[in-house]
Amino acid sequence: MSCNKAPATEAPTTNNSGNRSIQKLSCTTPSIANNFDIDSCAIDACEIAGGEYTQNGCECQSGETFIMEEEPKCVSYTKSVGVNRREKEEHEYINYSSFTEDDLYSIDIYNYDVENEVEDLFLPNFVAPNFLTLRYLNPAKTIAKKFVDNARKNPNIFIRKTFGDISPIESIRFNEYSELSFEAPFYDYISHVMDTDFEASERYYFSEKGCLEHCKKSMSFDFDQIIAKRTREYFKGILAFDYIEIRNREEFILSAKVDLLARTILTLNKGNADSLKVKYTLFPFSMQTSGESLESIIDENEDLQVKKVKRYNWGNVILCDNGVLPNDKNLSRDINLERGPNDNSLYGWLDQVRDQSDFYNGAINIDQLASGVKGASEHGRSVVNYMKMVNVASISLNSCLGDFDNWVNNTFEHDYKVVNYSYSDYLDNKACLSNHHWNKVKKHPKAKRMLWVFAAGNEKSYLTPETATLCPQNIVTRDTNALIVGASPEFGGVTNRGKTFVDLFADAPSTSTATAIVSSLAANLLKLYPSLSVSDVKRALLASVEDTGLSSRTGGVLDKDLAYKAAKEINKNRNINNLDLLREVHCNGRRYFCKVDESWEERF
Repeated sequence: MSCNKAPATEAPTTNNSGNRSIQKLSCTTPSIANNFDIDSCAIDACEIAGGEYTQNGCECQSGETFIMEEEPKCVSYTKSVGVNRREKEEHEYINYSSFTEDDLYSIDIYNYDVENEVEDLFLPNFVAPNFLTLRYLNPAKTIAKKFVDNARKNPNIFIRKTFGDISPIESIRFNEYSELSFEAPFYDYISHVMDTDFEASERYYFSEKGCLEHCKKSMSFDFDQIIAKRTREYFKGILAFDYIEIRNREEFILSAKVDLLARTILTLNKGNADSLKVKYTLFPFSMQTSGESLESIIDENEDLQVKKVKRYNWGNVILCDNGVLPNDKNLSRDINLERGPNDNSLYGWLDQVRDQSDFYNGAINIDQLASGVKGASEHGRSVVNYMKMVNVASISLNSCLGDFDNWVNNTFEHDYKVVNYSYSDYLDNKACLSNHHWNKVKKHPKAKRMLWVFAAGNEKSYLTPETATLCPQNIVTRDTNALIVGASPEFGGVTNRGKTFVDLFADAPSTSTATAIVSSLAANLLKLYPSLSVSDVKRALLASVEDTGLSSRTGGVLDKDLAYKAAKEINKNRNINNLDLLREVHCNGRRYFCKVDESWEERF
């Protein structure tokens, strides 16, 4: 979203406790009222710690680093220099460590450019197991394939409490003396972006603490057919990443990624849209050397032929997932992967096919660096194998909400009105309302006529819309065309729960597979009773649940037979009120000697 420069933060408050002065951190939640100020909390914390907040984040005095735990602090670090005997190549090993009462923070540096010293660095702190590892390469030597492969992996940092999900977080770098050569690919674009003062036009935050936890600031550049975007990503109050993405206007996959902290340029040679291969080339800014890696998006031995077959007596479900390989021998026979109306791609559901990400859409989810999600088809397979008697239109996660207009007309015309969505982004309630694609999608006329079935997540937590960091689940909890599904506690208790967060449970080992049960049942109800709206079907599903005191809005587990019974009643009498519907479903219409009471109506 576009925002103006954030206003100045308020001064921190001070309380006296005995002879000690304690400054309390007071964060201002980013909102329209303060132009989505994502810096004030970090600025406040840095001031309390005794540091100075700059474009690099909170800088402490020499020999100290900023760490945010319960309280913000500038903490001294120790530096040790030596070698790692397990590393065969000539190198200098440097370790920076900081100890607090709660944690150890550590940064490992392998300097293979031994003739040049690595200066003391200003770096973000990742708590174990997410230690940061930097590898400085020698510009006189060819870059090994393993380093090219490492450079093309995007660190996936998200905030739950203290850290992300990669262990360790690695970066391939060259020393800072490396200047950008005139021979560098995309030199004109890169140099223009680097020479332009950074003024964020987009701000993306993950919690109300903004850059004190995790935030992104971006600035876009339009060069006719080329679009460039510079992004600064802050983690725990310190600049963690600073990079430029360059892509063709008509493509999702990048043409190059420029890491300004690492002093590297990664280029992607994608070939034709239907090519299985991507060639990556990594250069230092100096262009003294390079390295290559040729990778396959999908195993070349896979049978990728998709038949245009529809089973007309089955329901229809849109699967938003990491993809399903069309001829996976482990797929259930109770599902039919349907090909869309277009011949421009593997599954044919997209109107516009711009690159490999679009061509293989639905088979594998390809990110902007053309990397396929590892084990993608395994999750998609496990989800669809819990569906029963449905046709499936497979749409990759990147396209599901982010490119909704590119596929929705095709699925809608083929009577697909139920969406199975088993993923989430890690944003709190307020950040989700400000940042997420769902806020645009939900306003689309066709999206309003679709039933969106979301997974509740498997963190074993009691959640409310206000405390959940699962987006968009935390902002759809009362939408008439959305359901949030948990897994029955009898299956090991991995599911999230919550009276105002989860709508109902289903008998499955995870919330992803529970969602599949509910979405396929909803699709079959719509097939059996085509005059029902998606809100009618949602009502039937909620009415099927017996309240047994479980922690959800309905208090229990989906009953398939009673869902059919409820749909039949609603189809017969659209004006039936909720209490009478519940009595009809659970007590055959009896008012007396019926377990249903007025409290059951709260589920609607």
